[in-house]
Amino acid sequence: MSENKKVYVKLGAVLQGAKGPFIVLGNSKADKPQYNSTVDIKVTDGDGKVLVEGSNGLISLFDPRTRPGITEEQAAKISPSVLFELVIVKG
Repeated sequence: MSENKKVYVKLGAVLQGAKGPFIVLGNSKADKPQYNSTVDIKVTDGDGKVLVEGSNGLISLFDPRTRPGITEEQAAKISPSVLFELVIVKG
């Protein structure tokens, strides 16, 4: 077997919610338990302080151009290739 063989692992799914798309990480509801998976995520700041940590969480996707408080000038500077910001809500 080649050592360069690619392995694909499902991390979760993107779903469409009432307020827009979101990502569900992990899978604990598979029909067969051997297909269940856990995704751990940890976000740290530049000093290494943990900002958010958890397992099988939800990540919201937001259009950065519609962020509350953003001006039209700021929105215009966002590259068209940026579709979403990924946000984890803490607390």
